[in-house]
Amino acid sequence: MIVREGWLLKRGEHIKNWRARYFVLMDDGSLLGFKQKPPPGQYKDPTNNFTVKKCHIFKVESPTHFIFVIKGLSYDQEIERNFSAGNDHDRDSWCNAIMETAFRFNNDPASYTTNNLSPTDINLLQQQQLPQNTTPTTQITPSSTSIATITPTSTTMGHHPTSNLAIINNQAPNVLQPSTATNSTTFNFGLGGGVLEYVQQPKKMCLDDFNLIKLIGRGSWGKVMLSREKSTGSLYAIKILKKHVIISQNEVGHTLTESRVLRTTNHPFLIALKYSFRDGERLCFVMEYAGGGELFYHLSQERKFSEEKTKFYGAEIVSALGYLHDHEIIYRDLKLENLLLGCDGHIKIADFGLCKDNIRFTDTTRTFCGTPEYLSPEVIEDNQYGRAVDWWSLGVLLYEMMCGSLPFDNRTTDLLFREILLRPVQFPANLSEPAKSFLNGLLIKDPTKRLGGGLDDAREIMMHPFFRGLNWQDLIEKKVPPPFVPEITSETDTRYFDCQFTAEPVNLTPIDRPMNHLGEVDASFFTQFSFAAGSQLGHR
Repeated sequence: MIVREGWLLKRGEHIKNWRARYFVLMDDGSLLGFKQKPPPGQYKDPTNNFTVKKCHIFKVESPTHFIFVIKGLSYDQEIERNFSAGNDHDRDSWCNAIMETAFRFNNDPASYTTNNLSPTDINLLQQQQLPQNTTPTTQITPSSTSIATITPTSTTMGHHPTSNLAIINNQAPNVLQPSTATNSTTFNFGLGGGVLEYVQQPKKMCLDDFNLIKLIGRGSWGKVMLSREKSTGSLYAIKILKKHVIISQNEVGHTLTESRVLRTTNHPFLIALKYSFRDGERLCFVMEYAGGGELFYHLSQERKFSEEKTKFYGAEIVSALGYLHDHEIIYRDLKLENLLLGCDGHIKIADFGLCKDNIRFTDTTRTFCGTPEYLSPEVIEDNQYGRAVDWWSLGVLLYEMMCGSLPFDNRTTDLLFREILLRPVQFPANLSEPAKSFLNGLLIKDPTKRLGGGLDDAREIMMHPFFRGLNWQDLIEKKVPPPFVPEITSETDTRYFDCQFTAEPVNLTPIDRPMNHLGEVDASFFTQFSFAAGSQLGHR
């Protein structure tokens, strides 16, 4: 039975233009979109098909457009879609119809899905009967479907020419938190062996426990400060985020994902977490300090790396990605800016906000996210994808290191995506045959045929002739000498970080919006945010 139907404008997920679609809302929760108005009763093969069950609705304030946003599900994938009605009355009519339809399903706690939750989250869900998807605009109850009002904002990302374009199709945040019942957990390495132990925070940490030394980075949601812990004298990098920005920008899901991945991983080439805590209206990740700065900086100084140097960095990245995949995590954001060098010259992968966890070899996801130049064809085409997307990004990254340019590069996103989908990879004449074969294998457009795209994953890549002669166990144990060791004169030497940051005064930006208007939402999102690692921090 039809609840409501009519024409709306819908914004594209990847190319952000508006298209007219005829939408039909059914009483079973289906929201179907068609390029032309379908004949009565003929609703097969819609262009758009998703459900409003467990969805949340936002109105976007604009003086000339009547936009509303739905966060919900499409074929069991979390999505966010933007619509524009002809006038305010039409928008309210659609929002009310969707809300009333969704409420009938949300009012039944047994209907809530547990897809894409960790085992701990599923257990907590069963205990509390909370919905999987929530928004930061309302007190959450098992039957709540919300309509909120938001204001449009802009985001800039990265150093590449098109990286300021809309990249992330935000997932609905999962506010369920890990149980605190277990004080210590052991994880098996997959690629090298080792143990991580973590315990709940023994005391309440705050920023006053640290001396802030220098600003070494700034992102869309916060800043990174080189800091010294007063009680131990140890140096750390503290990522400081404003809660209200994370909530208002729908970044709760990514922030909690980063927290979850940092807590539960331990590998010599992944950045390690020492503490995380809430300090008033800020969230803080206290992580090991990688004094060699971004690999982006070093490549920009040299223009390109030798094959041997690329082989070393590539091998450490393969080891780290293989570890993540063994632990059912897809990284999804591999790029030069997320690769740091430790003071010892070894790789440290950072920034885990776009990770997708609980993804085994046979599992897939569909969220459009990442940096344009590194996106794989299956992501661009909005297909289901798995962990092979990380190997495509590795191919782009290593091509960039060895050739001094990107394999696909265009300032226009549409043309860039066309090149990625259609153009064969071209190589400079001076590249060796093993290097060409290796990059060709990683940059195969069909993920099922891509190097590393099978069940063996990283192990297939490790066997390629490009890595012939490399002892992988020695690599993981850091027995292979790095090709470059940062020339650091003191532990607070920040020469490898951008001087536009390090020259700034060391202070915290004042909070320009109070959190009290959000009521108890902060508690529901970040109750279990605090964390302390064991006595060892990662692999030194």
